[in-house]
Amino acid sequence: MSNVSQNIIDKFGGIQALATILEVNVSRVYRWTYPKSRGGTDGEIPSRHYAKILREGKKRGISVDVLDFFPKEKRVRQ
Repeated sequence: MSNVSQNIIDKFGGIQALATILEVNVSRVYRWTYPKSRGGTDGEIPSRHYAKILREGKKRGISVDVLDFFPKEKRVRQ
């Protein structure tokens, strides 16, 4: 599993905290940490949450960058 979702979850203080911020059920955030074979997303965070995570991170003083949503091996810098 990619560490992408876990890194962001940790930055926000855990699954419950991030689910509350995003106004989703905790099961949705847990699903990000599961492999696809178990109905998860293999560590990927659905893109519909990116803007709110970035906005809330800035508001709360949490360092979150757009690149944090992608595994290091898939990042391309220009």
